[in-house]
Amino acid sequence: MKKVLVTGGLGYIGCATDVALKAHGYTPIITDKKIGSSTENILKMLIVFLRDRPVGVIHLSAKKSIGESKNHPISYYWNNVSSTVSIAILCRLFNLPIVFASSASVYEPTNPYARSKLLEEQILCKVKSHVILRYFNIGGKAPGVSDTAKQNIFSILDNVQREGLTFIVNSPNSTRDYTHVLDIAEANVRALEYALAGNKSILTDVFSGAQYSVLDVIEEYRKNNVIIAYSTNSAVDKTIYPKHNKLDLLQWAPTRSFFDIVRSEIEID
Repeated sequence: MKKVLVTGGLGYIGCATDVALKAHGYTPIITDKKIGSSTENILKMLIVFLRDRPVGVIHLSAKKSIGESKNHPISYYWNNVSSTVSIAILCRLFNLPIVFASSASVYEPTNPYARSKLLEEQILCKVKSHVILRYFNIGGKAPGVSDTAKQNIFSILDNVQREGLTFIVNSPNSTRDYTHVLDIAEANVRALEYALAGNKSILTDVFSGAQYSVLDVIEEYRKNNVIIAYSTNSAVDKTIYPKHNKLDLLQWAPTRSFFDIVRSEIEID
Protein backbone atom coordinates (compact mmCIF):
# COMPACT_ATOMS: atom_id res chain seq x y z
CA MET A 1 0.00 0.00 0.00
CA LYS A 2 1.28 3.48 -0.89
CA LYS A 3 2.22 5.62 2.09
CA VAL A 4 1.05 9.22 2.49
CA LEU A 5 2.45 11.61 5.06
CA VAL A 6 -0.32 13.47 6.92
CA THR A 7 0.90 16.35 9.06
CA GLY A 8 -1.41 17.27 11.90
CA GLY A 9 -2.89 13.83 11.46
CA LEU A 10 -4.45 13.67 14.94
CA GLY A 11 -6.50 16.84 14.49
CA TYR A 12 -10.11 17.23 13.42
CA ILE A 13 -9.48 17.12 9.66
CA GLY A 14 -6.51 14.80 10.11
CA CYS A 15 -8.55 12.04 11.74
CA ALA A 16 -11.13 12.22 8.95
CA THR A 17 -8.40 12.22 6.31
CA ASP A 18 -6.83 9.15 7.91
CA VAL A 19 -10.15 7.31 7.44
CA ALA A 20 -10.51 8.50 3.83
CA LEU A 21 -6.97 7.53 2.86
CA LYS A 22 -7.40 4.02 4.22
CA ALA A 23 -10.69 3.70 2.32
CA HIS A 24 -8.79 4.54 -0.88
CA GLY A 25 -6.06 1.99 -0.20
CA TYR A 26 -3.33 4.23 1.20
CA THR A 27 -1.33 3.90 4.41
CA PRO A 28 -1.33 7.20 6.34
CA ILE A 29 1.91 8.15 8.09
CA ILE A 30 0.84 10.46 10.90
CA THR A 31 2.91 13.30 12.32
CA ASP A 32 1.49 15.51 15.04
CA LYS A 33 2.75 17.53 17.99
CA LYS A 34 0.51 15.42 20.22
CA ILE A 35 2.87 12.49 19.66
CA GLY A 36 6.06 14.56 19.73
CA SER A 37 6.41 14.73 15.96
CA SER A 38 6.56 18.41 14.99
CA THR A 39 6.80 19.53 11.38
CA GLU A 40 8.85 22.53 12.52
CA ASN A 41 11.84 20.24 13.05
CA ILE A 42 13.17 19.60 9.56
CA LEU A 43 15.68 16.99 10.75
CA LYS A 44 12.95 14.90 12.39
CA MET A 45 10.84 15.24 9.25
CA LEU A 46 13.81 14.20 7.11
CA ILE A 47 14.02 10.97 9.09
CA VAL A 48 10.31 10.35 8.45
CA PHE A 49 10.75 10.95 4.71
CA LEU A 50 13.78 8.64 4.53
CA ARG A 51 12.25 5.92 6.71
CA ASP A 52 8.73 5.77 5.30
CA ARG A 53 9.23 6.95 1.71
CA PRO A 54 5.77 8.51 1.25
CA VAL A 55 4.42 9.08 -2.26
CA GLY A 56 2.93 12.43 -1.25
CA VAL A 57 2.06 14.78 1.60
CA ILE A 58 -1.21 16.17 2.93
CA HIS A 59 -0.14 19.15 5.03
CA LEU A 60 -2.75 19.91 7.70
CA SER A 61 -0.69 20.89 10.73
CA ALA A 62 -1.24 24.47 11.92
CA LYS A 63 -2.44 26.64 14.73
CA LYS A 64 -5.99 27.56 13.67
CA SER A 65 -7.74 29.95 16.09
CA ILE A 66 -8.26 33.44 14.67
CA GLY A 67 -8.86 34.91 18.12
CA GLU A 68 -5.78 33.27 19.60
CA SER A 69 -3.68 34.42 16.67
CA LYS A 70 -4.49 38.04 17.49
CA ASN A 71 -3.23 37.55 21.03
CA HIS A 72 -0.15 35.51 20.09
CA PRO A 73 0.83 36.57 16.55
CA ILE A 74 4.50 35.59 16.76
CA SER A 75 3.59 32.07 17.86
CA TYR A 76 1.24 31.72 14.89
CA TYR A 77 3.70 32.99 12.31
CA TRP A 78 6.51 30.86 13.72
CA ASN A 79 4.51 27.64 14.04
CA ASN A 80 2.61 27.80 10.76
CA VAL A 81 5.20 29.29 8.46
CA SER A 82 8.23 27.40 9.79
CA SER A 83 6.33 24.10 9.55
CA THR A 84 5.46 24.79 5.94
CA VAL A 85 9.01 25.83 5.07
CA SER A 86 10.28 22.48 6.43
CA ILE A 87 7.73 20.45 4.52
CA ALA A 88 8.22 22.46 1.31
CA ILE A 89 12.00 21.93 1.39
CA LEU A 90 11.57 18.19 1.85
CA CYS A 91 8.91 17.91 -0.86
CA ARG A 92 11.27 19.65 -3.28
CA LEU A 93 14.18 17.47 -2.20
CA PHE A 94 12.21 14.23 -2.66
CA ASN A 95 10.15 15.55 -5.60
CA LEU A 96 6.84 14.79 -3.87
CA PRO A 97 3.43 16.38 -4.46
CA ILE A 98 1.77 18.22 -1.60
CA VAL A 99 -1.85 19.00 -0.73
CA PHE A 100 -2.11 22.04 1.52
CA ALA A 101 -4.95 22.93 3.89
CA SER A 102 -5.44 26.65 3.42
CA SER A 103 -8.46 28.72 4.40
CA ALA A 104 -11.08 31.08 2.95
CA SER A 105 -9.95 33.51 5.66
CA VAL A 106 -7.20 34.58 3.24
CA TYR A 107 -9.85 36.63 1.40
CA GLU A 108 -9.95 38.96 4.41
CA PRO A 109 -6.44 38.68 5.89
CA THR A 110 -7.08 40.86 8.92
CA ASN A 111 -5.45 38.57 11.49
CA PRO A 112 -2.16 36.66 11.89
CA TYR A 113 -3.80 33.29 11.18
CA ALA A 114 -5.07 34.39 7.75
CA ARG A 115 -1.84 36.17 6.91
CA SER A 116 0.18 33.10 7.88
CA LYS A 117 -1.92 31.03 5.46
CA LEU A 118 -1.18 33.47 2.64
CA LEU A 119 2.53 33.22 3.35
CA GLU A 120 2.33 29.43 3.41
CA GLU A 121 0.57 29.39 0.04
CA GLN A 122 3.35 31.51 -1.45
CA ILE A 123 5.99 29.17 -0.04
CA LEU A 124 4.30 26.05 -1.40
CA CYS A 125 4.05 27.53 -4.87
CA LYS A 126 7.78 26.74 -5.04
CA VAL A 127 6.97 23.02 -4.80
CA LYS A 128 6.74 21.57 -8.29
CA SER A 129 3.49 19.70 -7.72
CA HIS A 130 1.00 21.23 -5.28
CA VAL A 131 -2.73 21.56 -4.70
CA ILE A 132 -3.84 24.39 -2.44
CA LEU A 133 -7.29 23.88 -0.92
CA ARG A 134 -8.94 26.93 0.61
CA TYR A 135 -11.50 25.38 2.94
CA PHE A 136 -14.60 27.31 3.83
CA ASN A 137 -16.38 26.40 7.09
CA ILE A 138 -16.12 22.82 8.30
CA GLY A 139 -18.48 20.94 10.58
CA GLY A 140 -19.91 17.55 11.36
CA LYS A 141 -18.90 14.51 13.32
CA ALA A 142 -18.29 10.82 12.68
CA PRO A 143 -17.18 8.00 14.96
CA GLY A 144 -13.70 9.02 16.15
CA VAL A 145 -13.87 12.33 14.28
CA SER A 146 -14.89 15.51 16.10
CA ASP A 147 -13.72 19.06 16.72
CA THR A 148 -12.03 18.44 20.06
CA ALA A 149 -10.38 21.87 19.87
CA LYS A 150 -13.89 23.41 20.03
CA GLN A 151 -13.17 25.94 17.30
CA ASN A 152 -16.02 25.57 14.82
CA ILE A 153 -19.44 27.17 15.31
CA PHE A 154 -21.12 23.83 16.07
CA SER A 155 -18.73 22.98 18.89
CA ILE A 156 -19.12 26.48 20.29
CA LEU A 157 -22.92 26.26 20.22
CA ASP A 158 -22.81 22.82 21.79
CA ASN A 159 -20.79 24.22 24.67
CA VAL A 160 -23.16 27.20 25.03
CA GLN A 161 -26.15 24.86 25.22
CA ARG A 162 -24.50 22.49 27.71
CA GLU A 163 -23.45 25.36 29.98
CA GLY A 164 -26.85 27.08 29.79
CA LEU A 165 -25.29 30.24 28.35
CA THR A 166 -26.59 32.80 25.86
CA PHE A 167 -24.86 32.92 22.50
CA ILE A 168 -24.18 36.36 21.00
CA VAL A 169 -24.87 36.53 17.25
CA ASN A 170 -22.74 39.49 16.22
CA SER A 171 -23.76 39.63 12.58
CA PRO A 172 -27.12 37.92 11.96
CA ASN A 173 -27.08 38.73 8.22
CA SER A 174 -23.69 37.14 7.58
CA THR A 175 -23.81 33.71 5.98
CA ARG A 176 -21.30 30.89 5.77
CA ASP A 177 -20.77 27.91 3.52
CA TYR A 178 -20.52 24.67 5.53
CA THR A 179 -18.95 21.40 4.38
CA HIS A 180 -18.93 18.14 6.33
CA VAL A 181 -15.48 17.15 7.60
CA LEU A 182 -15.78 13.74 5.91
CA ASP A 183 -16.34 15.47 2.57
CA ILE A 184 -13.32 17.68 3.27
CA ALA A 185 -11.27 14.54 3.89
CA GLU A 186 -12.45 13.11 0.58
CA ALA A 187 -11.42 16.34 -1.15
CA ASN A 188 -7.94 15.95 0.38
CA VAL A 189 -7.59 12.46 -1.08
CA ARG A 190 -8.95 13.49 -4.48
CA ALA A 191 -6.47 16.38 -4.53
CA LEU A 192 -3.62 14.02 -3.70
CA GLU A 193 -4.60 11.64 -6.48
CA TYR A 194 -4.89 14.56 -8.89
CA ALA A 195 -1.32 15.58 -8.04
CA LEU A 196 0.01 12.01 -8.14
CA ALA A 197 -1.37 11.67 -11.68
CA GLY A 198 1.06 14.37 -12.79
CA ASN A 199 -1.49 17.12 -13.36
CA LYS A 200 -0.54 20.79 -13.14
CA SER A 201 -0.65 22.55 -9.78
CA ILE A 202 -3.90 24.28 -8.85
CA LEU A 203 -5.54 26.40 -6.18
CA THR A 204 -9.22 25.97 -5.45
CA ASP A 205 -11.79 26.82 -2.83
CA VAL A 206 -13.51 23.85 -1.19
CA PHE A 207 -17.16 24.54 -0.48
CA SER A 208 -20.68 23.11 -0.62
CA GLY A 209 -22.36 25.93 -2.55
CA ALA A 210 -25.04 26.66 0.10
CA GLN A 211 -24.94 29.61 2.49
CA TYR A 212 -26.49 29.67 5.99
CA SER A 213 -26.49 32.27 8.75
CA VAL A 214 -25.78 31.52 12.41
CA LEU A 215 -29.50 32.02 13.00
CA ASP A 216 -30.15 29.27 10.43
CA VAL A 217 -27.80 27.02 12.40
CA ILE A 218 -29.59 27.77 15.67
CA GLU A 219 -32.97 27.17 14.03
CA GLU A 220 -31.83 23.81 12.66
CA TYR A 221 -30.74 22.84 16.17
CA ARG A 222 -34.24 23.80 17.40
CA LYS A 223 -35.80 21.56 14.74
CA ASN A 224 -33.73 18.74 16.22
CA ASN A 225 -35.00 19.53 19.74
CA VAL A 226 -31.89 21.40 20.91
CA ILE A 227 -32.72 24.88 22.15
CA ILE A 228 -29.95 27.48 22.17
CA ALA A 229 -30.54 30.84 23.84
CA TYR A 230 -29.16 33.77 21.85
CA SER A 231 -29.19 37.53 21.39
CA THR A 232 -28.15 39.58 18.37
CA ASN A 233 -25.97 42.56 17.63
CA SER A 234 -25.79 44.45 14.36
CA ALA A 235 -22.19 44.04 13.23
CA VAL A 236 -21.19 44.48 9.60
CA ASP A 237 -22.03 41.61 7.24
CA LYS A 238 -18.82 39.59 6.79
CA THR A 239 -20.04 36.98 4.34
CA ILE A 240 -17.27 35.53 2.17
CA TYR A 241 -18.15 33.83 -1.10
CA PRO A 242 -16.01 31.35 -3.06
CA LYS A 243 -13.82 32.88 -5.76
CA HIS A 244 -11.83 29.95 -7.15
CA ASN A 245 -13.59 26.79 -8.26
CA LYS A 246 -11.58 24.00 -9.84
CA LEU A 247 -13.33 21.21 -7.98
CA ASP A 248 -14.32 19.57 -11.25
CA LEU A 249 -10.65 18.85 -11.90
CA LEU A 250 -10.56 16.93 -8.62
CA GLN A 251 -13.81 15.13 -9.51
CA TRP A 252 -15.14 16.10 -6.11
CA ALA A 253 -18.49 17.31 -4.84
CA PRO A 254 -19.91 17.17 -1.30
CA THR A 255 -22.21 14.26 -0.51
CA ARG A 256 -23.50 15.51 2.87
CA SER A 257 -25.77 18.51 3.40
CA PHE A 258 -25.87 21.26 6.00
CA PHE A 259 -28.71 19.35 7.64
CA ASP A 260 -26.57 16.21 7.79
CA ILE A 261 -23.85 18.26 9.50
CA VAL A 262 -26.18 19.51 12.23
CA ARG A 263 -27.71 16.06 12.82
CA SER A 264 -24.27 14.49 13.15
CA GLU A 265 -23.22 17.19 15.62
CA ILE A 266 -26.26 16.40 17.77
CA GLU A 267 -26.36 12.62 17.46
CA ILE A 268 -22.68 11.63 17.66
CA ASP A 269 -20.76 12.07 20.92
